[in-house]
Amino acid sequence: MSEPVDRSTLNQLLNCPPQCCLSLYMPTYRAFPDSTQNAIRYKNLLATLSEQLRARYPDANHAALLEPFERLEEEHEFWLTPRDGLVVLGGEQFFHVHKLMRAVPEQTHVGDRPCLAPLLQITQAGDAYQALCLSRDEVRLFEGTQEAFHEVQLDYRVPKSQTDALGSDLTAADQSGHPDGFGAAGERGDPLMHSAGGSGKQDEIDKDRDKFFRAVDVAIERYHSRPSGLPLMLVALPDNQSAFRSTSRNAQLTGDRIEVDPGTLNAEALRKQAAELMARNQLERLNALHDRYGVAQGEGRSSTDLDEVGKAAVAGRIELLLVAAQQSVGGLLDPESGALERQSGEDANNLLDDITTTAMRNGAEVMIVPAQRMSSSSPVAAVFYA
Repeated sequence: MSEPVDRSTLNQLLNCPPQCCLSLYMPTYRAFPDSTQNAIRYKNLLATLSEQLRARYPDANHAALLEPFERLEEEHEFWLTPRDGLVVLGGEQFFHVHKLMRAVPEQTHVGDRPCLAPLLQITQAGDAYQALCLSRDEVRLFEGTQEAFHEVQLDYRVPKSQTDALGSDLTAADQSGHPDGFGAAGERGDPLMHSAGGSGKQDEIDKDRDKFFRAVDVAIERYHSRPSGLPLMLVALPDNQSAFRSTSRNAQLTGDRIEVDPGTLNAEALRKQAAELMARNQLERLNALHDRYGVAQGEGRSSTDLDEVGKAAVAGRIELLLVAAQQSVGGLLDPESGALERQSGEDANNLLDDITTTAMRNGAEVMIVPAQRMSSSSPVAAVFYA
């Protein structure tokens, strides 16, 4: 019942037509006995969501909107396999359930669009990534964030080995040649030490590798990179790195690389190395965005004023929007005028979510930023088009 979260999912939800939308976010626990509380906490949040629905849309069909949420509560099998977070989004024309690789703060929201800011943070390229572990004999794909890491089940159309990709066209195993291009007798790599079959045999073996890598590249791009929109890091030996990159057409393939035999790393060691690379990239990206904001500030086309940013989001005037992560300001954004209606209390909607999703729909580049990295005490910082 749960669907993976990727960029296409976010775009689909972002562009759904205005309607009565319900959004519920909550952290979940994987380990027993804490995991037994997940369904109970969901029930409590659902009660809050129901109250918000009745207050904001008193004439809506409450029973129809809440029915799929209530049905999920009763699905015993669903609650047996929790992850680190859960988001449930529903409206008059859709219902989505996503188990998340990372925890999210408890939050409920009722409005004419689904609340997507927490999902945006999860799917941002600087935060989430995929790692392709590649050798001549094996292909594996992992997906991770700073907090979580798991292996992705490969689409059945992705070749898992050279035999998978080439079948009967694969050079026979008893032919001369060496995977690194040298005969067994020439361990130091002396070009005069090729096996009796000569370099022609090695050429055939290298051609097999290149055909295999091309097939992997096409399938990974089509069935994993394109749907997810995530950057792709390559984990492979240096020679295989060069061979794969020389023919790859995957726009998501990054310059980041881990140059080891993937078979020598367990999942935890791979996660640590990948997380270090992505954290460095995230820092560089944040620094570049702050530099852009500083230039715009000097040119008089920036603002941290919430009311001004709200109006600019509706008018489509925002080029870049930085939003503090896990911050909340109670209120609603008028979708026509951009005026802000402040709210207070535990049941208040988060105004920042409305501003974020409105700005995104109107073409803004949006980045969810750690609160301590914001340039002021304001939870938003906007750069306006010149």
